[in-house]
Amino acid sequence: MKSLKLLLVLSVAISFTFCSSSDSLKVIPKDTNVVAVVDFYSLIKKGQLDEITELKIFKGIKKEIKNENKKLSKFLSNLTDDPTLTGLKFTSDIFMFLIDEGNDQKYTAFSMEINDDEKFAEFLENAMEKLGLDCDIENEENYNYALSTSEAIWGWDEDKLVLLIATNYSSRKNLEDTIETIMELDEEDQISENEEFVNFHKNKKDISLWVSSNLMKSSEFAGMYDEITKEIDYDLEDNYASFFINFDDDNISFKAKFTPNSEIQELMDENDWSNSFNDDLLKNFPNKNNLVGSISINPMAFYNNIEQQDGKEFESFKSDFEEELGFELKELFESFKGNAVFSLYGFENIEYTYMGYGYGFNKNKAKLLETKHTIDNAGTLSSEQKRLLNQGKTIQTPKYPRNSINIKNLLDRGGNVEEAIEQNMAVIWYEGGREYGRYVEKTKKEYLPLMGMSMDLNGNKIMKKLVKKMSENNNNEIKKRGDYYETKFENRYPLFFAFNEEVCFITNDEKSIKKFKDGGYDDSLSNSEMSDNMFYSYLNLDLDDYSKEFEKKMKDGMSRSDEKLFEIWNELAKSVEFKVEDNYSFEMTFNTKESDTNTLNNIITLLDDNYKKLSL
Repeated sequence: MKSLKLLLVLSVAISFTFCSSSDSLKVIPKDTNVVAVVDFYSLIKKGQLDEITELKIFKGIKKEIKNENKKLSKFLSNLTDDPTLTGLKFTSDIFMFLIDEGNDQKYTAFSMEINDDEKFAEFLENAMEKLGLDCDIENEENYNYALSTSEAIWGWDEDKLVLLIATNYSSRKNLEDTIETIMELDEEDQISENEEFVNFHKNKKDISLWVSSNLMKSSEFAGMYDEITKEIDYDLEDNYASFFINFDDDNISFKAKFTPNSEIQELMDENDWSNSFNDDLLKNFPNKNNLVGSISINPMAFYNNIEQQDGKEFESFKSDFEEELGFELKELFESFKGNAVFSLYGFENIEYTYMGYGYGFNKNKAKLLETKHTIDNAGTLSSEQKRLLNQGKTIQTPKYPRNSINIKNLLDRGGNVEEAIEQNMAVIWYEGGREYGRYVEKTKKEYLPLMGMSMDLNGNKIMKKLVKKMSENNNNEIKKRGDYYETKFENRYPLFFAFNEEVCFITNDEKSIKKFKDGGYDDSLSNSEMSDNMFYSYLNLDLDDYSKEFEKKMKDGMSRSDEKLFEIWNELAKSVEFKVEDNYSFEMTFNTKESDTNTLNNIITLLDDNYKKLSL
């Protein structure tokens, strides 16, 4: 196994300068369900790996190999000086594909183009010798092959090369038969006869992967495939997924595309959730944001879909919902237009109050005194105690520690504590009820994110119903603050919300709720990407845009090695975006900070510059 690993490492290293070709495809069977393509020629150019010998990492690996195997080290040095000694074509892609025709036919295969078959044979013999492996080359009429281990076999002719690796024990005995089969594939049996694969290959990027749903019919997944087909009445054959990774000058992009068969296509068209994005929602947020997300779907199309798909489970949920809230679930979906925007746009030290643990008043454990006593009997009240009484709270009396008072009898008719003191009015008295528990109002200042969410509405009838229900069920009362509402999240953090006929806005930032009521920010969020996608998200990864306090909190608890990685990451990372345009594709883009070279070279250089730090 150790020899096999060395062999694989060597094979990958050899392939570092390969680009696209057709000859390599001639060994891939038409019914192959997984094919990966790596454009190493492109990666070499983008990563500037023609100068690989100058890298600290390469020199370190070379030194380690030399210490362990001087012959292998010299052999690799010669290849580095003159790669043509391999006999391989330097402008070809490398393909990885799977062969699965039962327990006796399970292989992972690599194919590439060859430039000089005689040079390759000589190179292979020398490489196997340096690795301490036997290599007996056999010559057939149309191709050559060599068993390098009990698990792997090489096959090649004047145009192409294949490395075939058995992935289970029983497949080893069929290595020679299988290499013959794929080296002599008829044209009609080759992957290039699959139109979907051909389209995929035309659009390949630096690293690409093509997967067929027919993979589920393979021996490993056959049981699951049978179960799924029994439960659903849809054809699962001949669906394809393509994945692409590409290194550009200022980003790394990951794209995925789904190509369904006609039956699945029809089903997906029937359940189209697409919607028209409401740009007016963006004006409720400042232009500079750390995290942004949006959704734009047809709520009723979504509702109808889950109603059809989930059946009894959905009906049970709907019944529980309607019993709890007193209106139909469908009515809730109808009240929304289907667009929402979320934003985290800053951090701030926010002071808030909450009920914490300590000695406080528990009404259920107290005795209400029938005889009313005047407020002056309680003793001299502090300004904080007066504030709490005006808020309807029950406080411990300064004069009699076993007694507590509140002025709810006065508040109900519009009075206050100042009036009660001035006129020495009777207030509500309790005896006992003070115990240790979560009864004490505490104040805390915490460094918190400033966030908001905006949704468009079809009228505000449902919102009014929700507010009423929340007021009935919420122990932390919902307070009306003029033209907006205030409540608490997790009984602790302040939360504000407001709505009109068209929009609902929720935030933990009181400044933003006031901006919403005034028509939004003058310099507001603008992002055209949201308008073009069903789902969109953006995260700012550049720590230079954050406060020093935020950076300090990020590093809290990190080890020295973690901090080093964190610093390297910050030299590279700018932002990440995720987009879902429709039901058939999505894209994720990792944006990097400006550089004079391609992102791949930037990464390699950054890792190489910090090679010693990372190896500590």
